Amino acid sequence: MDLIKINDNKLKIMLTPGDMQCYALKADELDGAKMETRQAFRSIMDEVRHRTGFDAKGNQIYVQVYPSREGGCEMFVTKLGLLCALGEAEDRPSLSAAKGTCVASTTRTQPSKQSERNRTIAFVFEALDHLLHVCRRLHARDYVGSSAVYRGEEGCFYLLLSESGSRRYALSDRGVLAFLGEYGLQQNAEVVRLYIREHASPICESNAIERLSAL
Repeated sequence: MDLIKINDNKLKIMLTPGDMQCYALKADELDGAKMETRQAFRSIMDEVRHRTGFDAKGNQIYVQVYPSREGGCEMFVTKLGLLCALGEAEDRPSLSAAKGTCVASTTRTQPSKQSERNRTIAFVFEALDHLLHVCRRLHARDYVGSSAVYRGEEGCFYLLLSESGSRRYALSDRGVLAFLGEYGLQQNAEVVRLYIREHASPICESNAIERLSAL
């Protein structure tokens, strides 16, 4: 296992086919919900901490996995922020084995009271076309809340939706959440806010649904 500490918050992990076999991992079958994957990831991060001092415990982390043709993989691990202010968390890595796929949030947190009051939801999209489809459909449904779109440094697109006024159906309706889930993956809004502060650039920070639906 080779390690490159990019900075205090970001690390690159390179696993050989032998390393993958040692940790009982297959790059194309990684699933952060499985106990075996979580245990392997903890073991890897323990080794990382011992060798580099990079300690991700108690942090939200962003993990991206790139499989190699030989059977190994490259992992990019980014610390997003401490969880103390966000509530309790469970160390559960969310990993993707699809090359070029972005996955945010490796731990799950209870939504803060402020988040509940604002009723903000966040989704991540792998492709711009998926995001634009969502914007068009929400605009056709007369979505009236605030909306913002950001592009992550790894190429994903993040959509933040916040309700406003008395028309709250757009975010609470199960049908809306279901079709959003067809195109993207729902994320913890607080975690996404932390991520975009340092790892994303704004595409449209106001009225994103209306503006991007015309594209």
